[in-house]
Amino acid sequence: MDDFRQLVLEAHRKGIRVVLDLNPTITSDQHTWALHWQRGIPGYEHFYASANRSKDPPEMESSEGPPPEDWELTQRTFGGHYVLNWSNSMVQQEYQKALSYWLETGVDGFYMKHLDKIHVLNLQDLPLIVRKWRTVLDTPHSSLWMHRIARNVLIVSAKFAESLAVDLSVQKELLKHVDLLDYPILVGNGKEMADQVTGLKKVSRWPKHFPMPMWHMGSSDTFRLASRIEPK
Repeated sequence: MDDFRQLVLEAHRKGIRVVLDLNPTITSDQHTWALHWQRGIPGYEHFYASANRSKDPPEMESSEGPPPEDWELTQRTFGGHYVLNWSNSMVQQEYQKALSYWLETGVDGFYMKHLDKIHVLNLQDLPLIVRKWRTVLDTPHSSLWMHRIARNVLIVSAKFAESLAVDLSVQKELLKHVDLLDYPILVGNGKEMADQVTGLKKVSRWPKHFPMPMWHMGSSDTFRLASRIEPK
């Protein structure tokens, strides 16, 4: 962790902010929480949504969220995954501790991925969960805090924000705690690229209560953009 802290420090010296990608919807079945849950340790009985593992390995950045709950690995090199039960207050508390840990290293925020697949018993739980994340982000965590020129950022996907349209009150309450909405641009050819451009146009029609948009090009399972564009 000393190396990571030094990395963050050097990035800040160059005016670069460091934001971590996190998927809060699942953990490995070898995670400490999962082991406590499997053994029925008091307090962990309702930590996860299901005892079943998923049948396909978790996809990369382009995935639609956590894998199906009936997945089983044939060669369990790294294990399977369990879906967290975010309506459990203990899950919320433990994750807040994890966020605080990373903020103490000096990181500048988090991109919470796959939230459109987060497991809650009631949609009304979501604004409270995100508000707690916002509180952690706004709490001083290191001696460098007073020298910050901007608050820590919270990023979610545009797909997640749009999925909340089924309850506009939940959508509005939740998004007021979010700084940026991420919209992917998957660089390709022909109709695929035309579809991307069409999708971008709808950003201008987003409701006024939506946070500022941001874009990313490509994904973790494609070649880097710099290696796909010929130098002039």
